[in-house]
Amino acid sequence: MGCKFLGTGLLLLLPGCSSIPSSINPVEWWHGLEGGAIAEQRPPPPGATDPYPNLATVPEKPTAIDAGARQQIAQALIADRTNAQHAAAAAPLPDPSSQTASPALF
Repeated sequence: MGCKFLGTGLLLLLPGCSSIPSSINPVEWWHGLEGGAIAEQRPPPPGATDPYPNLATVPEKPTAIDAGARQQIAQALIADRTNAQHAAAAAPLPDPSSQTASPALF
């Protein structure tokens, strides 16, 4: 007898679920995560209709440069870094609390 009343009560309450506000509706949350109405207007990503690339067309591995050229490049990079450090150390940094150094703060 109690099961009949429980079943009838649940059937009577079921239409109330159709009017859930979107702020507490999990379906609306999911649509919001997917992008909502804006996502429907979004164009497809570039290359979505292109055929799958043929991996046999991958270019060959480039030839490595000789050790002398690599050493020369490394020395040039070391010299650039050293010169930048010396230039940064030689340039005096103004006091940021002075009005001439940061006029926007005053």
